[in-house]
Amino acid sequence: MSETLSQGRIQVEHNQIRVLAEPQDLPPTLIVARHPSLHVLVDGVEVVGRVQVHAFQEIQVSVIDVEPYREIRIQVSPDTLHATLEIEYQKGQHFRLGDSPPTAVCLLHVIQEAVLPQPYTRSDVRQLLAEQRIVEGVDWEAIDSLLASGESGSCVCASGTPPVDGLPERVTILVQPVHEPLYGIVPVRPILSVQKGISVAKRLPEESGEAGVSVYGTAIPPYTPPAKLPRIGDGLAENDEGVFISVRGGRVIHRPDLLDVAPTLEFNESLTAKQGHVQFDGDVLVRGNVEQGVEIAASGQVFVQGIVSRAKIVGDAGIIISGGVFQSELYAGLRYHCLQELYHFLQDFLQEWQIFQSAVERLQEAVKTRGSEISHARIVASLLADKYREILVWPTRFQEFIESHPTLDLGPWLGRLRRAGEWMRQAYLESTTIQRWVLHRTEVEKWLSVIENWEVSAELAAIQCAYAQSSDLRAAGDVDITHQGVYQCRVWAGGTVKALGKPGVILGSNIEAGLAVFAKIIGSHAESITRIHLRQEDGCQVSADLVYPGTIFIVDDFPHHVQHEWRQCVWPVPATKDS
Repeated sequence: MSETLSQGRIQVEHNQIRVLAEPQDLPPTLIVARHPSLHVLVDGVEVVGRVQVHAFQEIQVSVIDVEPYREIRIQVSPDTLHATLEIEYQKGQHFRLGDSPPTAVCLLHVIQEAVLPQPYTRSDVRQLLAEQRIVEGVDWEAIDSLLASGESGSCVCASGTPPVDGLPERVTILVQPVHEPLYGIVPVRPILSVQKGISVAKRLPEESGEAGVSVYGTAIPPYTPPAKLPRIGDGLAENDEGVFISVRGGRVIHRPDLLDVAPTLEFNESLTAKQGHVQFDGDVLVRGNVEQGVEIAASGQVFVQGIVSRAKIVGDAGIIISGGVFQSELYAGLRYHCLQELYHFLQDFLQEWQIFQSAVERLQEAVKTRGSEISHARIVASLLADKYREILVWPTRFQEFIESHPTLDLGPWLGRLRRAGEWMRQAYLESTTIQRWVLHRTEVEKWLSVIENWEVSAELAAIQCAYAQSSDLRAAGDVDITHQGVYQCRVWAGGTVKALGKPGVILGSNIEAGLAVFAKIIGSHAESITRIHLRQEDGCQVSADLVYPGTIFIVDDFPHHVQHEWRQCVWPVPATKDS
């Protein structure tokens, strides 16, 4: 009679696995699920899944716990004015095997228990503050609130006292624009004008700051920025109290690089051709219209409170017109290159004159040393007839320079150049003393200084008008059409062209912009040819509410013809990530 085999069993108790079986018994089955913190080895070999174990085999159990973690630290800002307490807690995990009674098939299951880290206390924070020597402005209320939460977080645990920066020597403006800007002038650019004898600005001395205190309790010295004073123009005079008084009436120029009162030429009526052209070294204000045949050239800004019709205006610092522009030419800030040419021309002139003057002085000294008497006129004539005959070419060179540049580009320099040309005629050189020459050369040096300091920013050299038709508008800065729009015009802008008024139309025009073109409507139902030219692709764009067919966008000499109505147009079309 055969003997029946007994079934072995497995028991789990206190994280131990025991095999309850005799060698001849059937082996029980152990099921080990995969778990990152549980490792079961049978005779030194790790097992996972179902495995039969015998009484003679050794079973080892390893359960790996994750201990709780905590960290406390204090970060001090680079300026040492703030210290931040940071606390980080991470829960731990303890694992054990669940107990199981003796069974033929035993499935191991892992019991997980969370373990909280020990919370930090005031003593811990106080010790850390002492270690880092933080003593100033400790905020125990914020610290206690963070500690009481028992969670990870941060708070500003200490704050120093920031230093009060000093003030450098500076100039402050004492006058303000009038509350009601002149009628027709765009309100966003009010005119700050003064009469002669007005206190325009004041020089303020350097002011010391106050030292601060760091979270370490040490002093933080105050910072005083370096002084950046503007150049003071000849329209202002400084008195003993550091107050700048206007020596003439005009517009106040207040820029980081210049403080001055620019002279203003005012016309209280419309300008007509019978009144002649206007050339002025300063601002020009016309309280009326600029009519057919009139030409205005100003080194400052030109303000017109009416319309401009069949006229030409040059404003080195900008042009602002309250009304429209018809069949006219407007140029803002475009005389820079002409003046640069003039600067080098006058430098050459001074250099040659200095060489000639030195030769005359040497010859006079030699004659004096020999005890001879030769008149100044004879000495000059002898040198001009021989080695220095090129000096006599200068009157012709001045005339050629004048003729090669438009009258409006030269503006107030026209008369100066003609006068300098007369100085170089032989009769004048023979009849005037060297002392007179020195005065003339000093005057030319002042002209060079004026050109050196002639700084008109492109942002200010803009054109503003309500609308323009059949006109040529060119500005180093922006061209801003504030009302109806632009019709059959040529527009060139170093910056932006804007037509955002009502209706804000650009129609039948050639527009060229250095930065962008903004309009409400470009073109018309009649598909009138309208060209918009961007001088570069990067960073430039055309933006309009509506663009009609017949419009041509051009960039890098490549045209894009608009074939259909285009609403909410932005061109060039921004590239997408997929393109």
